[in-house]
Amino acid sequence: VEERLHWTSRLAQRIVSSFGFWGILVFASIPNPLFDLAGVLCGHYLVPFTTFFAATAIGKAVVKVSLQCTMVILMFDAGTIRLLLEWAAAASPAAAAAA
Repeated sequence: VEERLHWTSRLAQRIVSSFGFWGILVFASIPNPLFDLAGVLCGHYLVPFTTFFAATAIGKAVVKVSLQCTMVILMFDAGTIRLLLEWAAAASPAAAAAA
């Protein structure tokens, strides 16, 4: 576990120090615990607050929210639910009997 922690820490460090704004944007866009580490690394590497804040705002407010809204719309669409029920019925006779 400790080795894996060091590996992820080094990865986050390389991404933040190499890519700056774009690295922060990626960490902010996907739901992962590395964003907290990226924030600490930005402070360590003295990334300007405006760069950090802009990348975080775009990543969380534009990219992440758009992806989450798209997934919710797709998952709760009547056609998607019907398709999932058809797949479940085809895979399990018990599910076909319940439907």
